[in-house]
Amino acid sequence: MSLASCRFRAWAQLLLILLLAFALGCGSTFFVSGALNPPNTSVVIGTVSFVQFTSILGSDGILVNVTIVTLAVRAVPNTLTFCGNQVPQFAINTAVQVSFIPGTPPCSHLVSVNSGAS
Repeated sequence: MSLASCRFRAWAQLLLILLLAFALGCGSTFFVSGALNPPNTSVVIGTVSFVQFTSILGSDGILVNVTIVTLAVRAVPNTLTFCGNQVPQFAINTAVQVSFIPGTPPCSHLVSVNSGAS
């Protein structure tokens, strides 16, 4: 391995570490997209206007625990239903970027929530 190649690798590693430190030090959630997200991941950006943990009947007639979230997207509500108790992920009146895998009814699978989205 040549000296130039070693220097380039060292600078690239240093730059990556600095970028990660900056992103994590800004008080928001670090969000990685691309190859790490499953290909069928959907993303919605909006402001949390409603969140409720409840149980609904699944297609087989069995109760399923879900979290219902309504995001205001340019004044148009978008209601999402996630499997399980996801209430701690959603603070009312907070702008978020939500990544999820659309599921078969009754719920989708939450991948990540990035607070402070615009």
